Amino acid sequence: LGMTSTAVSKAQLLDNPNIVYAGVRLEDGSWEKIDHEWTDETNSPALGMLGVRSSVKDMMVFTAAIMDAFLTETHKDDEEPLSPFEALSAIEANPLKEMRRILRGYYWKFHSPDQFQNLAKFRLGWMEVNTSSSLTSWGSCTRTLADNDRYDEYGLWRNHNIIGKNSGPRRMFKVTGIGFCGITSVNIFPQTRSAIVVFSNGNNCGDPSDFTAAILMQMLFRLEPWVDVKAMAIVEVIERLRDFDKTMADLARHRDTSRREKNPFQFCATYLGLGISLIVRQGKGHDALELCLNGREDAVFPL
Repeated sequence: LGMTSTAVSKAQLLDNPNIVYAGVRLEDGSWEKIDHEWTDETNSPALGMLGVRSSVKDMMVFTAAIMDAFLTETHKDDEEPLSPFEALSAIEANPLKEMRRILRGYYWKFHSPDQFQNLAKFRLGWMEVNTSSSLTSWGSCTRTLADNDRYDEYGLWRNHNIIGKNSGPRRMFKVTGIGFCGITSVNIFPQTRSAIVVFSNGNNCGDPSDFTAAILMQMLFRLEPWVDVKAMAIVEVIERLRDFDKTMADLARHRDTSRREKNPFQFCATYLGLGISLIVRQGKGHDALELCLNGREDAVFPL
């Protein structure tokens, strides 16, 4: 596909000056850079889930290939011939296959939790959303929106901020990639041969990629009425900081420092999950613990 800015191995990152690292904002307002060590071929099978790095340009090529394969496989003989995607002009043939099966075959469906009740379908990692729907923010880390209908206190606010209420039906396929302190929002619209891809390198108080995608979606399709996404982001930040304060208050209230701590070496074990092994073991100095990731001696950290 000619995706020259997509990396899956450690060597691909060594001499690359064009890398955006994740950051975490501390309580004093300063930012701390977070190193991302998952892009390493020795991290298989977690590599495909957490370690692939890419760029907006490459992802636009990839989304064009997805839509091209899907439209080709669903095209009928009596319809107008399909025009090629400009983003794929550099390749001879699209290697992607079975996109009809991926985007048309599903195993989970439900109605959006809002006044529209439009049917949504989860399809092999992609959520098909039929607008208008609160699920245009599905999969994001924005607690006051998205598919977080279990938080009843946000119901009215979520329904108030559905984009494109007066703009008619539209079908989109959405996937959200959550990595190491970073989020990617990928949205494709095969009917209009359009795609919106947003990368973010932070996840402190909400999902900046999803908020940005909502702005671009409104501009691209001229959706009405216009929804103030900035106001949505402000509310999300306030609520997330309030959640943090509640968590810290619960910790202070229930923390019991009167009991003697257990022997830390009782926690020595191998913990498995999500294709990752976390080995907690006795350190070389024999007086402290250390953490070994995936059995890699070059990924050992003191605890």
